Amino acid sequence: MLHGWGYHAGVWREVESAATETTAAITTTQALDLPGYGSRTEDLFPDDLDAVVEDLLQRAPDSAIWAGWSLGGMLAMRAAILAPERVKALLLICTTPKFVRSPDWEWGMDSHQFEAFVAGLEQEYSDNYLRYLLLQAGDSIQARQLRKPIAEILDSAPKPSLENLMNGLNILRTIDLRNQLQDLKIPVRIISGAKDAVCFPGASSWMGSELDANLEQLMCGHFPPLSNPREITQHLDALVAEVRS
Repeated sequence: MLHGWGYHAGVWREVESAATETTAAITTTQALDLPGYGSRTEDLFPDDLDAVVEDLLQRAPDSAIWAGWSLGGMLAMRAAILAPERVKALLLICTTPKFVRSPDWEWGMDSHQFEAFVAGLEQEYSDNYLRYLLLQAGDSIQARQLRKPIAEILDSAPKPSLENLMNGLNILRTIDLRNQLQDLKIPVRIISGAKDAVCFPGASSWMGSELDANLEQLMCGHFPPLSNPREITQHLDALVAEVRS
């Protein structure tokens, strides 16, 4: 399981708990810290998508179902393309093949908004980093209730360096996996949030159509690992059954 930009493997704590309590098919879960995050804050997060993926492949099991949330979903897709023998299935959670909007891609963050955030992060690293991560939960009552557990997760590990955060943003600025999805020949399930303002649900719908994947849209924002952990484990169970059949 791969986390998103700015976070660490602790975002999966509720999913791991739900998998232990309620599922029979999932035998082992492994939440990996991306380089530069969590237990790996001393490492460099490369300014190159494939370099990050190669790092993860070195630490992941030889054969596994990969679940990725947000940036983690993009990395999981690229891992499945680079090493199809290693990735048996994908669960893509509130993610997208292309993060920034362009004339041929409407389901992305506005480029001016993205660059304004990058500039603000450079100027006021501590304040803007935390503010952006908390805002990912959304503005609904349910989402506001997630802000305390999100803050607890962030406080449970050292803060990533500005360099590593910026390198991740450089990847988000340029990533475009749309033309590579046709190479995925494995089972794929997609979870989107109807109120997600970070990775828009339209992107999930597009991926679902391109991949002929099972798609579930939840009434949540960008943070299903905390708001809907049981739904995630249900999809993982279904993928386990599909891989074993």
